[in-house]
Amino acid sequence: MKKLIMEILKKLNEWKFILLVIFIVVGCFYWYELRPSIIYSRCNNEAIKETDEILGSYEYSGAGRDLYNIKYSVCLRSKGVNN
Repeated sequence: MKKLIMEILKKLNEWKFILLVIFIVVGCFYWYELRPSIIYSRCNNEAIKETDEILGSYEYSGAGRDLYNIKYSVCLRSKGVNN
């Protein structure tokens, strides 16, 4: 009986280790891959929207592009992603 309990505990410890490794890998993938791409997309949409509101339309050159770049950089920095 004691031997059976020890074997069960040993298997349980192996599963805990495997689950811990999987959790760490998934967490790192989220933090370094998914999270930044979501932030880049949201900041892009936000910067275009704010530029449209200020200038009336989004321009790809001149003041519109400069304003977009400023809004985009500020958004990225505020969300903790370096540009």
